[in-house]
Amino acid sequence: MPYAYRSSQETKEAVLKVLVESDRPLTRKEISDALDRVKGKQIVRVIEDCVAQGLVQRTVVKLYNHLDAYAYFVAKGQGVRK
Repeated sequence: MPYAYRSSQETKEAVLKVLVESDRPLTRKEISDALDRVKGKQIVRVIEDCVAQGLVQRTVVKLYNHLDAYAYFVAKGQGVRK
């Protein structure tokens, strides 16, 4: 989905769509790339709001450089409430 101005609600819906369609947890960078966005404060805030609302789950993964990163996913069968 190419970037054009999106409201926070539209960004939230786009984030949820990317996560639902993914077969594995995605990092903030991967989510941002999928939305043609930079990993800035607004996208991180939207992702964390989804976690706080229980729409998305967060886990910690090891990156190739041995650093930890947050990865996000929608549990299969959980569905997405609006």
